[in-house]
Amino acid sequence: MIITLTESLLERLTATDGRIFRDRLLCGFAVRANKRYRTFLIATSVKERQVRMMLGYWPLMSVEEARSRAMEVLRECCRKPICRGGSPQSGPCPRNLGITCF
Repeated sequence: MIITLTESLLERLTATDGRIFRDRLLCGFAVRANKRYRTFLIATSVKERQVRMMLGYWPLMSVEEARSRAMEVLRECCRKPICRGGSPQSGPCPRNLGITCF
């Protein structure tokens, strides 16, 4: 489902089945809602490989903070090759930004 993610929307969200809600403002930015957590994540493709990264949890991270970190990571994904376990040939790893790859 594509919607504009806001703080008030996350407070009212009642999904408990792990549904993913994609952001209308930033392509690739989404939140996964389950019974206990609201998890910010990004999903994109780099050189025909899918890249998915968890950014953090709401309310520990605000929607605006998560969106700005997502922009930062997506910008890096467009510029650099994908992380391949930290080898010197792969370039800077998005994990250095404090983000969990999954």
